[in-house]
Amino acid sequence: MTGTDSAITTAWVSECPPPDVSVVLPTYEEADALPALVPRILETLTEAGLAAEVIVVDDDSPDRTWQVAEQLAERWPVQVIRRRGDRGLAYGEVREVFRRCQGLLRLG
Repeated sequence: MTGTDSAITTAWVSECPPPDVSVVLPTYEEADALPALVPRILETLTEAGLAAEVIVVDDDSPDRTWQVAEQLAERWPVQVIRRRGDRGLAYGEVREVFRRCQGLLRLG
């Protein structure tokens, strides 16, 4: 997948059952919003009785979005994909992102 960093944080995958829902979260300059948004998404879905994961797809943000997402992945069921180069999701990249989803229901 051209322009995508292949290093993806998935350490939690082996420790958790497969999620019911995968939420794909495209980001650009969201370093300040992620620390509140990701836990809120996961807690809301958990309260609804659904196991969930969030896949943060960072579009080469110039702020610390990618690093913040990596820190969240240490505590929460989060995968991080860092896209570099050309912006915008091409069909092949969308397929690759959704291929990484573990959940039966995939939201993007």
